[in-house]
Amino acid sequence: MEPSAKRIRLNNDKDETVVVDQDGDLRLRVGSAPNRVATFVICSKTVGRVSPVFKRMLFGNFAEARPANDEEWVVELPDDDSNTFEIYLNIIHGWFDKVPNKLNVRKLASLLTVADKYDSTPCCSHGLGNG
Repeated sequence: MEPSAKRIRLNNDKDETVVVDQDGDLRLRVGSAPNRVATFVICSKTVGRVSPVFKRMLFGNFAEARPANDEEWVVELPDDDSNTFEIYLNIIHGWFDKVPNKLNVRKLASLLTVADKYDSTPCCSHGLGNG
């Protein structure tokens, strides 16, 4: 079943919530002003399976690990570009129909930089039809 393309505007015009996985248990708040800031609702296990970096971050003894109480699980990634990260998350969640058919060189380089940062380049290469 395909997730809804739900986008919810928050207080700031540049802030929004993007649901990548309707059953997602984790929110990644990506980007920083003055650029687009987006909170992505995702599956923590999906990103943990694809990325050893996320696996250590989310399921190890790090500040980003799931809160012990019932608080909402939010991880801040202010240094990443939310537009590029949205493509990355759609690839690793298997929503290839949401990945642009063509990426310019700059966007492709940005995507591969994110994939390298989170040690998930093979998955992104496959998601782009090169694997």
